[in-house]
Amino acid sequence: KDGDEYWFVYDNVVDWEYWEDTSLETERFDAGNVFPTEEAALLEAKRRNLLARFKAFRDECNGDWKADCKIGDYKFYIANSDNMEGLYVYSSWSIDGFNLFGYFKNQKDALRAIDLFGDEIIELFVDCECVVSND
Repeated sequence: KDGDEYWFVYDNVVDWEYWEDTSLETERFDAGNVFPTEEAALLEAKRRNLLARFKAFRDECNGDWKADCKIGDYKFYIANSDNMEGLYVYSSWSIDGFNLFGYFKNQKDALRAIDLFGDEIIELFVDCECVVSND
């Protein structure tokens, strides 16, 4: 509501303003770029950065290959397991539409992605506790 402090991300920088119900603020909100706390905005900035770097790596590894469940070939993806600690590479013949990090053509590339990005994935998406306050 008017006068409330909120946080947003631009150019990988986190900033804040007081809500005045301007068209710019409405556009930020509609784009999912309004956060109630600095911590939530910082987490989002770090997540966006990781996802962009990860996607660039994955796309370079895959070249022209695109995951296609019609072909029936194996696709490799990264996930954590509730039964074990850490990230693992899994293979699938189908596509999980909610796989945030996408699919690799080769298992070795998925394993390399864990080496390069695994700690950040765990920190920002697995073990993350972002306290959001409604105050």
